[in-house]
Amino acid sequence: MLLITLTLLCATLDPARNPAQLKDHYRTLADQGNSRAQAVLAELALDVGDAGAAFKWFSKAAEAGDATSQVRLADLFLGGRGTVRDAAQAAHWYAMAVSKTPEAQWKLGALFQQGDGVPENPEIAAAMFRRAADQGYADAQNSLAALYIAGIGLKQDSREAVKWFRKAAEQDCADAQVNLATLYFNGVGVKRDLELAREWALKAKLHRSKEANQLLAEIEKARAETRALSNE
Repeated sequence: MLLITLTLLCATLDPARNPAQLKDHYRTLADQGNSRAQAVLAELALDVGDAGAAFKWFSKAAEAGDATSQVRLADLFLGGRGTVRDAAQAAHWYAMAVSKTPEAQWKLGALFQQGDGVPENPEIAAAMFRRAADQGYADAQNSLAALYIAGIGLKQDSREAVKWFRKAAEQDCADAQVNLATLYFNGVGVKRDLELAREWALKAKLHRSKEANQLLAEIEKARAETRALSNE
């Protein structure tokens, strides 16, 4: 996102300008109310660990209606970075962007799921997750699948869970890969298949997932037991 924004802003600038000159130019544009320049300065501030400056510039861009900045500002409120932690403010800014980006839908849904900054409401969480999942947002697909497994906020349905975990796993979402592997390992929503369980767990392992390593150990033990039985 930052690279794209920088490219857009730099398109008409002198390519011979050095980074300091470019930053000064963004600052001039930002002071003039250019929300994209404000967002760039905020991202640059995060890159050097200056959460306070990031909060300042994301706040300005968010107030101007920039959806990405609204989500980033909400992230800062939720994490207490550059400001005091305020989950209610995080929910407010996710809600401001909810009609524009599936990321905001997913993150707002998570707050309703947890009852963090908003009243706990599994039904709203499920609705937000589905809205983002239908747009192909992998994290939301994983979260929606988890609700289907637990039957929270919607009717329990293991097959639907498998469907959504698979969609997210195919987008290289490590959590979904572990979850899908677990369903194959236990035969939940699908026929038990140790080879497919191993395949998905190995994909998750590439992301250095501790859960994947633990699951792989169980899978290998089960595969060894199956081989031993077949040799009797």
